[in-house]
Amino acid sequence: MGNVYIAATECMTAKLYDAEYIADKFYPRHLTSEKTNKLARRLAKRFGIQQRAMCVDLERIPENVLRVKEEHPLF
Repeated sequence: MGNVYIAATECMTAKLYDAEYIADKFYPRHLTSEKTNKLARRLAKRFGIQQRAMCVDLERIPENVLRVKEEHPLF
């Protein structure tokens, strides 16, 4: 093995979303019951989760699609 040099490093983080917004996206009222949505929102508040990082396109749920290809772990 020869010498190995690190040419550059880059830190990429996913976009931050409000925890209640994520609860509304994963448990929408028109697909789940009002109780389920309310429970998910209440748990997000109780656990103290204010923001959550997500790289999944929330407009295309239930498909798990990344917002942009550059956020794939391979890159």
